[in-house]
Amino acid sequence: MKMILTLDLCRDLLPIFVKLVKSRFESYITTGLEYLKFVLKSFSRVISSTLSVKPDKGIVNVQFEDRRQRCRDCYRDLMSSKPALVSLARKKKGGSIQTSAQEVLKMVESIEI
Repeated sequence: MKMILTLDLCRDLLPIFVKLVKSRFESYITTGLEYLKFVLKSFSRVISSTLSVKPDKGIVNVQFEDRRQRCRDCYRDLMSSKPALVSLARKKKGGSIQTSAQEVLKMVESIEI
């Protein structure tokens, strides 16, 4: 089955994925990290390129402004996951969660403005 994820759906689901990463249960954390990784692979370029474009003064582009707002929302949620990712990436136990958190953290940092 092919998964279709739109920017709107991404914006709606990101807060849930961030909550999973902040959980105390390993299975929730692992699931949250996997979905964050999927979202970042799918939308990191869209988010960073959209937010880096300066809107033209005097020209109203409703579609662009709508997309820009969705990207801002996604960016905000991704940045809110950063403290939890840093904590997971620094855990002394190591393991797959630490490795995955380091990978996701690197992806989040790559879109930082």
